[in-house]
Amino acid sequence: MSSPTPDWAAKVEWLEAQGARRREDAAARAAGLPDDGEALARLTWLRGRGYPVDGDAVLAAARSGNTAALQYLLAEGPIGGADYMEACQAAFSGGHLASLQALHAAGMLKRPRRYNCAASAARGGHLHVLVWLLEAQLLELHEDVFNAAVRSGSVEVLAWLRQHGCPWDSHAYLGAVAAGCETVLEWLVEQGCPMEDSGQPYLEACRNGDLATARCLRRLGVPWGPAGRVVYVAATQSRAPLPLLRWMLEEGCSIDFEATCKGLEQWRSDRPHWVGQVLQLLQEHMDRRQR
Repeated sequence: MSSPTPDWAAKVEWLEAQGARRREDAAARAAGLPDDGEALARLTWLRGRGYPVDGDAVLAAARSGNTAALQYLLAEGPIGGADYMEACQAAFSGGHLASLQALHAAGMLKRPRRYNCAASAARGGHLHVLVWLLEAQLLELHEDVFNAAVRSGSVEVLAWLRQHGCPWDSHAYLGAVAAGCETVLEWLVEQGCPMEDSGQPYLEACRNGDLATARCLRRLGVPWGPAGRVVYVAATQSRAPLPLLRWMLEEGCSIDFEATCKGLEQWRSDRPHWVGQVLQLLQEHMDRRQR
């Protein structure tokens, strides 16, 4: 059913003549075609020939933003096995506003999971969807929505959320680091986003091996956190790249030498070469400090 050629119907008829069973996945493939009009045409044709539909067709239409096909399916009433909130989630993630409006009109946008869907829209940077949610009184502002928006890298979305009273917390920095977005990090600091003295943003950068973002955090004055913690976790748990560990030490990040060396021993059998390099780096650093 996903054939791009004009003779797709003839192909289906041929398969039927060979004894192929009329299955639900044919409708799902039709509903998920990239062209909404074509999706509706094929879906209607299949239904006319007795092909069944299931929840996968609803999900495929919502994920592709095929509003006409989605409305056709919704008009059939409840479809067995359909997870309509999953379809809503897919439409939110893709920023398919018209499909969302169709699902909402059909009563499928349920309140208990609505804010999770809003977070999906925020994560995708879909401001037009957030605006509609607010106008329809469906937007529940929460830290999770803001933290999801951070990962979109869109300062425009973040500013809009704050202008409409969306709360924020220090977890926003972790999302910005995970996304590797220096622009968002700079904006968070400029706007006064709460900042904890935990060192977690640096550890997130270490997990990603992201030296550029770690440098940005340092430039913006993000604290290292409790004495010795960042280097210990970066070396013994996050397995940070050597250049990143070296940079942290050079920048003055404190170290608990004995605890870190002891923690590294657990990896000696699995990664002896890497452990040896880190131990050498730490020893050289301590030697320089004692001169």
